[in-house]
Amino acid sequence: MYDQLFALRVHLTDRVEALSRSGRRTDLVVTAGWLSNLLALVTCDLDDPAAALVWCSDAERQGAEAGHQDLIGWACHTRSQMAFYDRRAADATAHAYRGQAMTRTSSAVHAKLLSQEMHSRAMLGNAQRVADARRRAECAIAALPVGATRGGAFSISLAEDPPYTATSMLLLGQHRQAETATHRVLTAFYPHGGAGCPENPSGYARTQLILGMALTGQGKLDQAHAAGSAALDSPRPVWPVVALAGRLDQALVQASANAPETRDYHQRYLTISGQPGRTRSMSVRAPSVTSR
Repeated sequence: MYDQLFALRVHLTDRVEALSRSGRRTDLVVTAGWLSNLLALVTCDLDDPAAALVWCSDAERQGAEAGHQDLIGWACHTRSQMAFYDRRAADATAHAYRGQAMTRTSSAVHAKLLSQEMHSRAMLGNAQRVADARRRAECAIAALPVGATRGGAFSISLAEDPPYTATSMLLLGQHRQAETATHRVLTAFYPHGGAGCPENPSGYARTQLILGMALTGQGKLDQAHAAGSAALDSPRPVWPVVALAGRLDQALVQASANAPETRDYHQRYLTISGQPGRTRSMSVRAPSVTSR
């Protein structure tokens, strides 16, 4: 997917430059910004953070030029997600907060950024601020206009809880509540398991890993092993999935290092995480487009 997106992004750069004197470039600038946001997501999933940050910056530049706030907001969301999975909670919160300031309160990205702030603050352990961010996210989601929650990479999934609620509860040590919230997500979006949502295997895997950590926190190692195994069986394990799989591995080891469930999951995790990097050359190519 990267090569196709990259080629299209280069083509759009040439077209924008060709139309720069005609005053008819705004639509192409916006399209270029969306492609840069997609490239940021792809390179993030491929564990190429340098390229992902370049594409985030480019999306923000296109958004500023076109006066398109959502482009900037989604780039901030990607930055925040990257910091979150890299365990940089303060940076994740700052990016989420900055994105909120740049976006319309009636937009899906604004509501998603509020949810992102919620679970970034949960990593910092501030339950009161988590509750405040959750309340604001719930209000923002309730106020979204019809059509604001369309599907795709740049959307917000509507369920009983705001996005990232289960993760937030897990980070606050509320394991039973996190388990319940995760089951609600699985029921709402993956009623047939991973095979029932082949277009989003990453989301299914991450949900199962969060469930596994919630179960581990309650001493339910056999169920945690089953959830973790379901996640590792999901196709195309991207970087965020591998990062969460490592956290479940650590949680199982801390809970019972010698348990057969822990040993089996650990070996499976090593197989997944031991895959070589796949796109290290991308960070060389990405800046050549944005510098133009």
